[in-house]
Formats: sequence, C-alpha cells, structure tokens
Amino acid sequence: MSAVVRLEDASRPAVNKWVVTVAIAFGSLMAAIDSSIVNVALPQIRGALGATIEEITWVSTAYIIAMVLVMPLTGFLGSFFGQKRVYLASLVLFIAASAMCGLARSLPALIVCRAIQGFGAGALQPTQQAILRQTFPPKEQGMAMRCSRW
Repeated sequence: MSAVVRLEDASRPAVNKWVVTVAIAFGSLMAAIDSSIVNVALPQIRGALGATIEEITWVSTAYIIAMVLVMPLTGFLGSFFGQKRVYLASLVLFIAASAMCGLARSLPALIVCRAIQGFGAGALQPTQQAILRQTFPPKEQGMAMRCSRW
C-alpha cells in the first residue's frame, strides 16, 4: 500500500504549499471583508437608491442568507467536482457578482446581485479549508489554518 502512495506522490507535480495558501487566502479574505464593508456603506447606498431602512437591510440580508445556504453544500460539491474547481468557480461567481453589484442601478437589482455574490462567497471559506488540508501534511495543518486567516 505504501508503494502505491509513493508512486502517486512521485507522479504529482511539486506544489509550493505557501503559494497555494496565499492564493486561496485572498479570495476568502475578500469575501469576509465584503460582508462587513457594505454595512458601512448602507447609509450612502440608501440615499443613492432612495430606499427605506427596511428595504436597504435586504442588501446585507440577501448576502448572508445566500452564504449560509451554500456553505453546507460545499462538501458535496467539492467531492463531486473537486475542491479546486469549486473554489475557482466560487471565486469567479463572487468577482462577477461584485461587478454586477457595482453596476446595479435599482434596489431589487442590487439585492439579487448581492445574493449571487453571497452564493460565491459562501463556498470560498469552507473550500479554502479543505484545500489547505489537502495541501499540507497533517502535522502542519494547524499552522496552515492559522496563517490563512491573516
């Protein structure tokens, strides 16, 4: 059995685990920042869109609900499609939705774009953790998890 593992390890290209850590940490960092940064800008967004307080809170609520809905699915998606594919698809979805949020000119459009952004962001952190566990040997995984949080 160990000979099989050695053959598989020898056939895999060498990966710099620290480059992987930095690369995936940026996406998760942006998703975490985005969940709070919009809350700071809500009064300005409210004024620009002419929304009430009850209406504008849906901008944050849609993002959070979408994040919470997709997080439990990331384990299944990662095992079905692969962690790297799920992470990259989530990152592309998050970036595209971020651009759509910037282009939204009405409150309903902004809420829908924020929900799409939340779907992308919700898969980033759990997938990041799974990728780090696959990249680092067991004795270094705790250190990798701490380093990826910044």
